[in-house]
Amino acid sequence: MTIPRKELSRLHEISELFSASSELTELVDKIAGAGTAIANADACWLALKVDPNDPLEHAATCNLATKSARMLSDDIAAWLPEMTPDTDHPLILTDLKRKDALGKVAAAEGYSSAVLVPITYNKSLTGIFVVFWKEAGEPPVEAVELLLLVAHLASGAIANARLIAQARHRSAALDVIFNVTQTIGASPRIQQALNVILDEANRLFGTTQGNIRLVDPKSKLLEIRAHKGLSRITLKYMQDRPGKKSLSGWVVKNGKPVIIRDVKTDPLTAHFHGNPDPVSSMMSVPLVVGSKTIGVLTIGSHEHREFSQEDLSLLLSLGSQAAIVIENARLYEQAKSRLAEQKALYGIAEHLSSTLDVPTLLKFVINHLSAFFHANFGTLRLLDEGGATLMTGAMYGITDEYIRHANENLEMSLDPSTAQGQSPAAACLREGRLVAISNIAKDRRFAEWRKIAKMQSFTSVVCVPLVPSNEPLGVISLYFQDARKLAPEELELLQTAARASAIALQRAMLDERLLKEEVSRRALEEVSHLKTEFVSLVSHELRTPLTSIQGYIRLILAGHTGGLDPVQQDFLNAVNRNTDRLVALVDDLLDISRIESGRLELLLEPLDITETIVNEIEAHRSQFEGKGIGVTTDIQTGLPRVKADSHRLGQIIANLVSNAIKYSGEGTSVKVTVGQIGQNVLVKVIDSGIGIAPEERNRLFERFYRGDNDLVRATYGTGLGLAITHHLVDMHGGKIWVESEKGHGSTFSFSIPAIPNG
Repeated sequence: MTIPRKELSRLHEISELFSASSELTELVDKIAGAGTAIANADACWLALKVDPNDPLEHAATCNLATKSARMLSDDIAAWLPEMTPDTDHPLILTDLKRKDALGKVAAAEGYSSAVLVPITYNKSLTGIFVVFWKEAGEPPVEAVELLLLVAHLASGAIANARLIAQARHRSAALDVIFNVTQTIGASPRIQQALNVILDEANRLFGTTQGNIRLVDPKSKLLEIRAHKGLSRITLKYMQDRPGKKSLSGWVVKNGKPVIIRDVKTDPLTAHFHGNPDPVSSMMSVPLVVGSKTIGVLTIGSHEHREFSQEDLSLLLSLGSQAAIVIENARLYEQAKSRLAEQKALYGIAEHLSSTLDVPTLLKFVINHLSAFFHANFGTLRLLDEGGATLMTGAMYGITDEYIRHANENLEMSLDPSTAQGQSPAAACLREGRLVAISNIAKDRRFAEWRKIAKMQSFTSVVCVPLVPSNEPLGVISLYFQDARKLAPEELELLQTAARASAIALQRAMLDERLLKEEVSRRALEEVSHLKTEFVSLVSHELRTPLTSIQGYIRLILAGHTGGLDPVQQDFLNAVNRNTDRLVALVDDLLDISRIESGRLELLLEPLDITETIVNEIEAHRSQFEGKGIGVTTDIQTGLPRVKADSHRLGQIIANLVSNAIKYSGEGTSVKVTVGQIGQNVLVKVIDSGIGIAPEERNRLFERFYRGDNDLVRATYGTGLGLAITHHLVDMHGGKIWVESEKGHGSTFSFSIPAIPNG
């Protein structure tokens, strides 16, 4: 076909017009108008596919009534003939007296003929022109050919507009991800992270509803942790329960994202029928870290939305980044919470181990635990000698007026036939287990106790027995004015604190009895055993969670859960240093308990003591350099071997070298000498530090002793290192001593038997 110059010029103008339109909504209107004009037609209707596998949908019209356009759109599948990707010829219709929507529109608008022109791109059908003429008969061949050319130009322009829209959408998604990480980077609180992620997801897609659900590690149920555009009734309706089928449950189970274009008809959202908050279309993606699905991100729209696979891919990308942010925040909060709990437990243990007065101990325990768990008031009651009555030993937050009005005497009977015997504290002691009541007004077991609860205005109560070994000593009760349900880790911490308190109380009670009755050596040995058992219990209770904390922190610092900003890096480095200090303290406590109980054993073997000393000095090299302390050695050649435990011999030397570094000033020096004296090898660690006063030298090797010196008090230490060192030297058959003068440095020396040559 030869196209006249005028039409060629118009086609060129149309091409320029299409190229200048990057917005799809603007472009389709221009396509409809151009097709109508170049074919000298009376009207045009244009339909496009959102995705290749989707049906055609109305996109634009020219000179066609709104009612007619809607009629064609609503019934498109009934009147439109099948169009395949290889269709490259238009369909010419000269008789529009049909009973379908096309015929009705033609009759209403007065059209006699029409041409259906396919729009294809890369051998795929992407749209269709329907061009109408009022004049009867077949449209001019030139007009049909021009429409095919316009369709060809339109297909490329539509593809370009979609690519530009996708690029903008991806850019917006990257902006969202950047905003999420930047906003919560300086303050990694998990709830803030969840709220920001949900807000940004809705902003990205222009939606109005959404929620983030996280998998509870213990119950495995999905908990709604953040939501937007949902009423309280809907949130209650959406709560996850065992066996309940839900969209989020399907996403977690299958680990796949999903688009719900019509909530009312999709089988995955059957549970949404009757939902008081109207929602029409949804997208839901899993939140995955590594191979573990930790939750689900879902967004929804009140109005019908044709979410595309591109949209789903963008939400999935956001979800992937969000999962890392959430897991980082969760690990950070867990580490922070665990560290706070262990510090609290250590604080209790430290105070309990140094307090011998029973009334003071009772008051400390109830005050400390009530404050730590934010209880409004609390009581600590002890069993009398007969074991049938609880005597109030200490109270927190309870007034004398309450005791008088409630007629709650300082004595409480355990007899279940009495009102007092039906109390939570009595039940806890009789059953020998923790009793936790989130709302006493709704618990039938304690109906008789409701009046007292109302008088004191408490709703929740937690009671934990004090059991040092087998027989109970009493019970701790914590009361809360508002409904309160302690988390499993809180209950575990409370029980650990109660066990430690029970052992300390039993020890303190025994100490009092020893002082009053001047009992025999056997009773004193029992006290010592209880002290050792207490130290061992507390140390073991601290060691396991501290190891877990170290692991979490090092995982985060190593970048296994995502990147960290400088503020987070500094926070976690500080946490890591303090955790290492706590681990060192726990190790010292465990060593002391093993030494005192006789459970510490040595693995003796022939050793080159020179090698051990050189290794330990090298291990402390960074500490020497950090304070600018010079270190020299004077080691006699040809030294005999010693029979020693490699680890414990290294511990002896490390403790002495570490002490020399701690108490030596910057720019000073430390010298280590090794030589043979008779049948022994003699090691000396000589520093030029602060020295030791004569009255303090005799106590240096006592447990927990620290010198009365400002520098000593300001330097971190437990007072256990030298005591452990003394025991270890003794166990090797050696001796240890110190020579010092205040202000003129110290020399710590120890000898260890040598293995005879030959």
